[in-house]
Amino acid sequence: MTKSWWSLLLFPFMRYFRRKRLAHMLRMFPDLGSLSVLDVGGRSMIWEILRTDFGVVPARLVIVNTAEDAHPIKGYTVHIADGRQLPYTDHAFDLVFSNSVIEHVGDMQDMQCFASECMRVGVNVLIQTPNRWFPVEPHLLALFIHWFPLPVFHRLLFLSLRWWTLLFDRARLRLIVKHIHLLDRREFSALFPGLPLHTEKIFGMSKSFTVSQRCRH
Repeated sequence: MTKSWWSLLLFPFMRYFRRKRLAHMLRMFPDLGSLSVLDVGGRSMIWEILRTDFGVVPARLVIVNTAEDAHPIKGYTVHIADGRQLPYTDHAFDLVFSNSVIEHVGDMQDMQCFASECMRVGVNVLIQTPNRWFPVEPHLLALFIHWFPLPVFHRLLFLSLRWWTLLFDRARLRLIVKHIHLLDRREFSALFPGLPLHTEKIFGMSKSFTVSQRCRH
């Protein structure tokens, strides 16, 4: 099983939920086409969906990622940087956006640095993360195992689809698991005190949370 096979499997689901999040973003920022946007930890897919499905392109878009993920992308500016220490001045961008990234940056102190940097660099922010208490673990595609203490969670990894797709690449699986620290509503809200929180639901259950701040532009 290859990474491209995994991406192909997930693409319909990723596209569906990203479209929902983009619709929410456009409700929050109907003037997105005139804004400068920094995507922290992102890739091009969500912005291609925005362009093709909604006909909107930010006036300026910069994507920041780690060295291993910051590949050149035609039509976008890509910088290598750490989301916990962004190389930009205060309020350098009209909007700082991040989709399913904060849960990968480290422990709570690392996540606090990430949140603070996003709010420092952006006049406005829109940050999303999966809900720890949603029954499906989104990175591994497994039911409930992420609710158990870590030693039990690691023993139950064979119940995840990702375990089987990486049957011959255990090092990669260990790396993926090492960098997953899912948050609940209270923990995520505490990282962005005072910011309103939007809940994305499916079948009545809270799948993910988004905090947003809209200031005058």
